[in-house]
Amino acid sequence: MHIARYGERPGRIDFCSSAADSPDHGALHRCIHGIANLIEDHAKAAAIPLRFAATKLVEGDALVIKALNLDQNELDAIEHIICQMEEESGSDHLCALADMRLTFIEDVCATCVVKPHESREHKRSVAIDRVLTGRFTASRCSFSSWGLSFGSPLALSARRFRACSNSWSRW
Repeated sequence: MHIARYGERPGRIDFCSSAADSPDHGALHRCIHGIANLIEDHAKAAAIPLRFAATKLVEGDALVIKALNLDQNELDAIEHIICQMEEESGSDHLCALADMRLTFIEDVCATCVVKPHESREHKRSVAIDRVLTGRFTASRCSFSSWGLSFGSPLALSARRFRACSNSWSRW
């Protein structure tokens, strides 16, 4: 709401986890940022977002490689960075990217999704309903409520009638 109201742009989000407790110990993070540093000028010249281009190069996307117009030395360096990441993480580069993306989605869902909880008022209402609609207590509760709703006004009117009749008898 704050960002929409004041027209502020959200901060930069880093999708790759650099935490030491991540499954690959930050190898994919270092790989993507190393490639990003290597291709920064090419991405700017091709008008492609830097992180997108770096991630697509890790995937091996031929269209991005062609659009960036990388020479053979840069392609070899990128391949070496990817091989080093695979050795450090112990998994394939595509599996590491899929794991990074799904972990990010999981973190966003865990942050945004709020599971409902039962409030005190709802617990109280359920307990009262259990008594009022119980197998053995329902009829007793309904008869007592009828007695209170019909009996109280009749008792009051009977008292009034007696008071009035006593005052008439004095005349």
